[in-house]
Amino acid sequence: PRAWKLTFASALVFGLAAHFYKLVNWLPNWDSLVFRYDAQDMLSLGRCFLSAACALSSYYDLPFFNGMLALLYLGCCAVCVTALFRLQTPVACVLTGGFIAAFPTITSTLPYSYVADGYALALLCACGAAVCFARPGHGRFVLGVALLAFSLGVYQAYITVTILLLLVFLLDGLLFGDDCARTSLQRAGRCLLGGVLSGVVYLLCL
Repeated sequence: PRAWKLTFASALVFGLAAHFYKLVNWLPNWDSLVFRYDAQDMLSLGRCFLSAACALSSYYDLPFFNGMLALLYLGCCAVCVTALFRLQTPVACVLTGGFIAAFPTITSTLPYSYVADGYALALLCACGAAVCFARPGHGRFVLGVALLAFSLGVYQAYITVTILLLLVFLLDGLLFGDDCARTSLQRAGRCLLGGVLSGVVYLLCL
């Protein structure tokens, strides 16, 4: 859909505008000095899938390659938000892509470029899980559980993104949509069950 393309393009443009200096320079910090090359085996921190998430870009600290891959994932995150809330107007799509790609937490993540792409992939899975839980269908529900469990196994903090997106989605349905209290509670129960099952799968993988 045109709205998705516009959102994705906006995320890339704003992301490059905000982070280009970091992408073309190596700005070392303590962690990046240690992790110039590392498989990111962080099982002790509960990040059992981090190594797999970072494997696509290699285990080297490659600021431009890892950063561009992260921006591609962030563009897909923005598309997930656009799809979740069914955004259509160009202004809404452009702002969604821009805000997500240039958000301060992204700026604070990119200095850790050796792992930025893996964290961006975890964020994408968290957003994708929200879309799956918000839409009907058993297949989408199972996919949502798998995506959220993988996101937890990469970086646990991004479950808050899933929770926030779903809360806003439920409120939007009540305040501006046609959802009654019963429908909203049923959807909330589905989301809660998905989150619990994702946590169980994640713990089993640990």
